[in-house]
Amino acid sequence: MFEASNPIMIPERSDHVFAAEVIAAGQALQSGQTLSLDASQVSALDSSTVLAIANVAQSAQQIGATAAVLSPSDAFVDSFTELGLFEPMMKLEFRS
Repeated sequence: MFEASNPIMIPERSDHVFAAEVIAAGQALQSGQTLSLDASQVSALDSSTVLAIANVAQSAQQIGATAAVLSPSDAFVDSFTELGLFEPMMKLEFRS
């Protein structure tokens, strides 16, 4: 269902509505599945989205699933760093 061939596109500017979508996708994730997020167009992530992605990355790791980020923009990485969440971001698998 959540394979890399069908990534979820992170909008240029995310909000709490998108964060809720990420959480829902993470809750549906099962062992062995991959949740892929395309971060190539991100210019700004709000804190709720950063926290949702960090939570999904941790949860995926705990159940034997994968949370992957495709082509992360500099703004994507900066959003995690600015909130002091660089370490949780590293639980994501990065793909280009």
